[in-house]
Amino acid sequence: ESRASAARGRVPAARTTADTEEIRAAVAEALADERERELAEARAFWAAQETRDASDAPLLLGLSDSELFLPRQADLVGLEPAIEPVADTEEPSAPDSGP
Repeated sequence: ESRASAARGRVPAARTTADTEEIRAAVAEALADERERELAEARAFWAAQETRDASDAPLLLGLSDSELFLPRQADLVGLEPAIEPVADTEEPSAPDSGP
């Protein structure tokens, strides 16, 4: 019995509706703040990426005709060749056996 009464003494009373609304408002505010922080972090990340990309690539309008833009090897990793190698000799085509 003494354990039961001691346990009851440690259990907090049920929250009132006002407390529940206060908690919900605080949680919603904390989530909104966290969302804003994450958005700001993402914006900063993408701004840094765009700056890095802009500094890596030469200005196309500023290139003279003698300058050639070549992509970095890292840009080509994972790409398959667009053109298949062509053999030097061509096979003779079969004559058309149409009617």
